Amino acid sequence: MSISSVFFTNKGKILQAQAQTGTPLHFTRIAIGDGELQGQAPQTFNNLVNEKLSIDITKLIAGEDGTAKIGGSFNNSNLETGFYYREIGLFAKDPDKEEGEILYCYGNAGTLADYIPAQGSELIEKKINIIAIIGNATNVSAIINSSLVSLSPEDLDNHDKDPDAHKPIRDWVLSLFNSINVSSDVEEVVNRRLNTDTSKPLNTLISGWIDTAKTAILNGINTLTGHVTSQHTATKNHVTTKVDGLPQKSIWTDARAAKLDNLNQSISGTQTNIINAINAARDNIKGAIAGVKCVKSIQKGSISIKGGTVTITISPVNVNKAFLLLDSDVIVAMNNVGLPVGQIISSTQISISQYIATSAYTGKVYWQVVEFY
Repeated sequence: MSISSVFFTNKGKILQAQAQTGTPLHFTRIAIGDGELQGQAPQTFNNLVNEKLSIDITKLIAGEDGTAKIGGSFNNSNLETGFYYREIGLFAKDPDKEEGEILYCYGNAGTLADYIPAQGSELIEKKINIIAIIGNATNVSAIINSSLVSLSPEDLDNHDKDPDAHKPIRDWVLSLFNSINVSSDVEEVVNRRLNTDTSKPLNTLISGWIDTAKTAILNGINTLTGHVTSQHTATKNHVTTKVDGLPQKSIWTDARAAKLDNLNQSISGTQTNIINAINAARDNIKGAIAGVKCVKSIQKGSISIKGGTVTITISPVNVNKAFLLLDSDVIVAMNNVGLPVGQIISSTQISISQYIATSAYTGKVYWQVVEFY
């Protein structure tokens, strides 16, 4: 999907100008469709050409550069008919009509649209972030569906870098550490506990005291109470969540725990994939080795010979992939008998020769023709 930018509609320009003078700028929803421009001027639009889905806003971050990031997400889990995700629009409340809304800005991908299939074939989920110009507007807000709000990696990183995030918890933990008098507590361990328990080394006693202190801090965090309300507000510089009482420890710790769980699952999944790939490769190699065939055929026989050359007919072989083996039971002695020699003279014939000086010697020659693939 490639929508390089969104443009003000005529009504969007008017509302943006009014917002510079104090008129509230209240975004209501995002919509997507498959409409084609066909020469129409999007500045005049009041709606999408052919709207397919209306998307709740789950994010509003107003920056200092005169823009705001408005985000949401959608999936095809309930989509009965597929469509080309081609156009997008951001709607805002019409200040002149109590229940009305206007198309604030609009974008169209044209021929670069993505196809979103209907439910059942595959699950498609997409996150949408629209960067909209708000200028110097000071009263910017949105209807945020809190039940759809989820923490993205970007949100968590931004949260971690924010020095004011969950400041009450930070201050509380800091106060615990500041209240610990290291020198006096160590002195107590050495002068009192050591004297009462001489069976343990000093380093063991000190380690035990440190573990006790850490446990006390963790138990204190676990006892934090309070609950998060569903009310979300947005200012120009920050999006906040109202909290009654002390913030729940889960706000501070669960996001990090989730990140560690995801990392652990990814590592475990990668390890499993590597083991499966190694096992599959090993099985493939075993199968390949088991299926390798080297020797195509072996033909063998024997002849009695009293000297000279004998031609033997064999079954057809590839002379370029075959060789001849010879053996003899004739005793070579007194230069009267020589070793047998032979060759493959054609695809169907071999010749065997042996020098025997006297007819008193008769021997048997054994031959083998081995052919390879």
